Amino acid sequence: MQSTITKINQWVTSKAGFPLYALILGLTMFLAYDLLITRMGFNYDDWEGIFLHQQGFSTQQIWDYFLIDRPFSSLVHWLFHPILGTSVIGWHLLVLLLHWSAILLLVKSILALFPTQIMAAGWIGLLLGVYPGISRHFVARTSSPHYVSMFLFALSLWLMIQAVKTEKTKWGWLGISTLLALAQSLIIEYFAALEIVRFFVLFYLFHKQLNGQWQKSIQRAFTTWLPYFAVFLVFIYFKFLVLPGLAQTEGLASKHEVALFEALQTAPWQTITAYLNLILQDLIYVVFYVWSMPIDPAEVDVASRSYLASWILGGGVGLVNAIMMLGWYRKEKPTSLSQPTSMSIAAVGLSLAFMLLGGLPAWLIGRQGLTGLWSSRFFLGQILGAVPLVVLMVLAITGKTRQRAANLVLAILLAISFSAQFREANRYTLYWNYQREYYWQLKWRAPGLADQTFILSPYTPLLRNSDYQIAYAINLIYAPGYPNTATKHWWFDGPDSLRDFETKQYNPNRSIQATMRNIHFDSKMSMALPILNRSSRGCLQVLTDSYYQGEPGLSFEENQLFGLGDPTLVLQNGQPMPTNVFGSEPEHNWCYYYQKAELARQFNDWDKVLSLLDSAVEKQLVPNYGPEYLPFIDALVRTNDWAKAARITIKASRITKDSRPFLCALWQTRFSPLPAPNEREPEWQLIKKELSCE
Repeated sequence: MQSTITKINQWVTSKAGFPLYALILGLTMFLAYDLLITRMGFNYDDWEGIFLHQQGFSTQQIWDYFLIDRPFSSLVHWLFHPILGTSVIGWHLLVLLLHWSAILLLVKSILALFPTQIMAAGWIGLLLGVYPGISRHFVARTSSPHYVSMFLFALSLWLMIQAVKTEKTKWGWLGISTLLALAQSLIIEYFAALEIVRFFVLFYLFHKQLNGQWQKSIQRAFTTWLPYFAVFLVFIYFKFLVLPGLAQTEGLASKHEVALFEALQTAPWQTITAYLNLILQDLIYVVFYVWSMPIDPAEVDVASRSYLASWILGGGVGLVNAIMMLGWYRKEKPTSLSQPTSMSIAAVGLSLAFMLLGGLPAWLIGRQGLTGLWSSRFFLGQILGAVPLVVLMVLAITGKTRQRAANLVLAILLAISFSAQFREANRYTLYWNYQREYYWQLKWRAPGLADQTFILSPYTPLLRNSDYQIAYAINLIYAPGYPNTATKHWWFDGPDSLRDFETKQYNPNRSIQATMRNIHFDSKMSMALPILNRSSRGCLQVLTDSYYQGEPGLSFEENQLFGLGDPTLVLQNGQPMPTNVFGSEPEHNWCYYYQKAELARQFNDWDKVLSLLDSAVEKQLVPNYGPEYLPFIDALVRTNDWAKAARITIKASRITKDSRPFLCALWQTRFSPLPAPNEREPEWQLIKKELSCE
């Protein structure tokens, strides 16, 4: 056994090095983020990019869409969408490649600054790769500008360091590095303030080259840094002075206004304490708290295969990386286990500078990474300092001669981080399943919609999506290829946006408007198509009439939607479902037959309803929610099959016992005026007995 372990150690040491490190880092990130890639889809602001390009919007329209905050992010959309289109796999792999490449360049830069610190540099890269506080990989389409910017910054930094160390090609590399710095700042702002950190990096490099001559080191660092400082000034000028004017000329309101200085004048002490709270909360989170997040007692589920897999894979990944890192460290054999005090101070100082300036773009506009579902993007710059700081603390606490102990602690942190990201990946497969089910059921029930129809919901049913993102998906389904900023359809969370705040009622005469950047929608309340969707209860319901009014378990907000629907808004025919976006049609389950039966009921096609019932029975499909038998019961009654209608009514009441009063009322009110009282009466007596109707 001992000889086997020795042989493994010898083999790992012989193969260890940066190429093996890069390979295992890439594999670790792929397993964490993209092992389940084939089961993922689009979420959050992925929809805006898909909407803009699938609808055929022009480059000018796309530029205008992002004009209120990040118009140069359009470059990423223009460049990559023609290549990747609606490929979920393509966008995920692009983000993985950009993130992986950026980390490798950052590790190279750290080793160029601190050549003997292999252990620290390697673990910094690994923990940056699966940092548990950021989950942007799972919304890859909208996160591509973030990781393009990160890659450009990392490449620019590495080129700058190489330029300083290589005198012959210094100015050429610096020129390219400066252009990359300008590009990353304008595409997205999260790394823009890190241009200031470059001065300290340059000072450290020159201080080493000039053997500690402070004055000359400062002078040379400042001279070399000036182009990057100019980049930062260009960013500030464009972002806060030019951009608001450009947006205003297009009739748009600019985002990201800095209210800090005005607030300091009006309420200085309150402003200072508020901003200090923002900063301290973020810093405590990214350095300390984030590592405890994946260990949530409420999530422990030993019966869950995905939960167990996340920890088993995480443990394996941690072990493999620990062995690899120890082998790399031994192979390089640093001449000294210790490092000069000045080097340690420089490493800590640079980490703090990266962390503080990395958070500046968010803090300046009063935002923070800690608050908000998608605000973790504000940590992208901060973690470039936070993770090195954590690794340095672990190495300092375990001691300079106890590399195995440090390796073990860092491997545990990696395993924890991996487990968190893998579980998040699994959650996103579920989110996509919910979305596909929602959109496909809607399409089955309403093949087409009249122009200016909007979906009215009593709540937002889809996790990781808000109203305008769902609205973009609705337009892709019902108005594909319509490249007009005045859209044909929208989606509203009624209580949040359309209901009167004081009366809590819907005004039937209200005009309807919605705006998102340069996209807008105009309609009127009579064009509302109410929808109920509780997947835990049953299928989606489109309320074109009061057919289901009185069904059990409805909230006040849900009951308000009855009477608002208009059956003429639903068309029997429409454009094909864009399967390149929503995936292939799901297997025809109960909800398929229910939705198609509801559509046939709306158009009084009772033979079609009965045909659908026969197909569902043949496949042994039954509902989870009894009232979903209603269109079939109705069809049987209207074709004079009262006995079968009664049997199915009783069956529905047994599936959902709370529905009995509703089913009784159905027979008493809807069916009593129908002809054939002789056939109806005995079945009605049976219903009264079985359902205890009053």
